[in-house]
Amino acid sequence: MTSNPTTKSIAVTTAISFSIAVIVLIGTVLPAEFGIDPLGTGKALGLLDLYVTDTTLASSTAQSDYVTHDIEIPLSPFESMEFKYHLAAGAGMVYNWDASGEVLFDFHGEADDAQPGEASFYESGRKRRSSGTFIAPFSGKHGWFWENRGAEVVSIRLTSAGHYDHGIEYRDRSIQQHAIGTAN
Repeated sequence: MTSNPTTKSIAVTTAISFSIAVIVLIGTVLPAEFGIDPLGTGKALGLLDLYVTDTTLASSTAQSDYVTHDIEIPLSPFESMEFKYHLAAGAGMVYNWDASGEVLFDFHGEADDAQPGEASFYESGRKRRSSGTFIAPFSGKHGWFWENRGAEVVSIRLTSAGHYDHGIEYRDRSIQQHAIGTAN
C-alpha cells in the first residue's frame, strides 16, 4: 500500500522545483537569450556568445523586400540545369518545387566569396517534389541543381517567397539573370 503525498511534501517539492527553475533562468537563459549575466555563469559556460547584439543582420534582412517568384522549368531527356536565388546571410525563403517526373537533384549554396567548386550542400537525392523553409547561413547564391535522367521531357514548377534580390539560371553553359519584383 502506497501513501498519498502530504500537503507539506507537495509544497517542499514545488519550492525546490521553482528554485531550480529560477537558477536555470538566471544562470543560463538570461545570458544566452538576453545577454544578462548576473551570476557570471553565462561567461563561464560560453553562453554569452549565443546572445547576438549585432542588429545589422536583422536590419539588412528587414530592409530587403519580401518577394514571390514562380517559374516553370522544362528539362529535356538527360538535360540538367541550376536555379538559384541570391540571399543575404540570415535572409529566409519558403519554397516548393514539383516535377512531372523523377529528377536527380541537390539543394546547395555558394558564398559570395567562395572559390570555384566550393559549395555547401543541404539536400540531395531523386524526387518528384520538395518543399521547405530556408535561412541562408551566409550571403550568396542558394538553389537547386536538377537533372532529368529519363527519356521524356520533365517540367519543374518552382514557387518561392522570401527575402532575395534576384534569381540566376545556369543552363547550357550560359547564365541568365532573373529580375524579381516585390510581392503584392
